[in-house]
Amino acid sequence: MANGEGWLKDGKQVKLTVIPCLNYTHQTRYELPIAPSPNLPNMLSIYLYPSICYFEGTTVSLGRGTDQPFQCYGHPDNKTNCATAWICVG
Repeated sequence: MANGEGWLKDGKQVKLTVIPCLNYTHQTRYELPIAPSPNLPNMLSIYLYPSICYFEGTTVSLGRGTDQPFQCYGHPDNKTNCATAWICVG
């Protein structure tokens, strides 16, 4: 990308070597052997995190501190009863 977008000064090019991975396709799912963080305890949380972590700067709660972080969300203005205040995926 650095070469193709011309990010380097004076038209310099980076010498790149692509090393293919045996038995890998883009459809191959990788399962982490251990959780990378207490807030990312399973693969669903890991896959959801990059797209919904932006809501953490708002009043939306993303389920941190629960058994399903980033898999449940709630909001203080949710007018439903407590049992349905959380909306969960997965």
